[in-house]
Amino acid sequence: MFNLQHGKAKVFFENLTPSQSEDDLESIVVTHLLPGRKTFIDGVNRRAPVKHIIPKPSSVALSEIQIMDTDYDVQQITRNSSAETLRRLVEEHSGKSKLVLMDVGGYFASAMEKIPDFKDKVLGVIEDTQNGEKKYARLNKPYPVPIVSVARSPLKTPEDTMVGKSIVFSVERVARRIEQLLHGKNCLVIGYGKVGRGIAIDLKHRNAHVQLYDNDAIQRVRADGHGYDVVHNLDQIENCDYVFCATGSGSLGSEEFKRVKDGCFISTATSSDEEFQDGALNGFSKLSMGRESGLFRYESANGKSFYLVNDGKAANFLDNAVVAEYIYLVQAEIIRAVDLLVEESSRNKEQKYIQMLNNDERRKIADLWESVFR
Repeated sequence: MFNLQHGKAKVFFENLTPSQSEDDLESIVVTHLLPGRKTFIDGVNRRAPVKHIIPKPSSVALSEIQIMDTDYDVQQITRNSSAETLRRLVEEHSGKSKLVLMDVGGYFASAMEKIPDFKDKVLGVIEDTQNGEKKYARLNKPYPVPIVSVARSPLKTPEDTMVGKSIVFSVERVARRIEQLLHGKNCLVIGYGKVGRGIAIDLKHRNAHVQLYDNDAIQRVRADGHGYDVVHNLDQIENCDYVFCATGSGSLGSEEFKRVKDGCFISTATSSDEEFQDGALNGFSKLSMGRESGLFRYESANGKSFYLVNDGKAANFLDNAVVAEYIYLVQAEIIRAVDLLVEESSRNKEQKYIQMLNNDERRKIADLWESVFR
């Protein structure tokens, strides 16, 4: 299907990187392989020719794989095989060119410490998410190569806000299948980062009763200042019709699941293995309501049950996680970050910190974005 936005995106990335780079680089790209992603991959290819594309297992559109396969090598992975596969791809790399590893979720973090000649093969790593950034931050320092993160960039804020809205959209869409709405319902948002705030904003617009919980007092007072009903623990979970988890760090455990309200809808912004504690769903029977429904019902021994949207995977991936043209801002920053990796590598200094692009470079991206999309 023709999409005018993809045509504009092509112009945007061609203006960002007008010609093929002459640096001796190649890239391995971990990405959400969703509709429209090829324009970004083509942009990456002009800056650092793409050697392999690694779709995240939870966000793969088969139609997009078919499109990518014509020009690129797509290596599919599972959650269990991801570390081994990515390590192998780095270890097998040979030749003069160095690899740029573009990551979404810290997939290359374990390889960085386990491959002895990592520095000889890799120029650096670019990470897209805060969860991934945390994984790299936990590694021993100095790092063998520069790491750049775009996770906290102001250019990512519009995308994160739209992610929150897209999660709410998908949750209500599947709730409507069993004749439920968000209007007037009690909703608990766990985590008041950028995505959590986007969720809360959209819930308010849909006339839901919104409560906010965050284990960080700074985030709680921010939510309080924005006019939300802030709670200081998860005791209210037993009174909530919907629970939105947006922390990426084990917000719910088995005790919380035992206390949720019968018929509650639970959704995540990341994935169940990151958002739920180990063994959190043990003791519950899983009952599919049909793959197309987007809902899975979990039932306890005493007959109480709740609905897990998209079986714990990010709810918005049910609808291709559409965030419109705002996605191109952070994608452009990822491509621009290659220049920073080249610069940092040339300095030959210890890499003790995760790097970020400066605001002057971000303003150039924002100016270009406005010229194309506005």
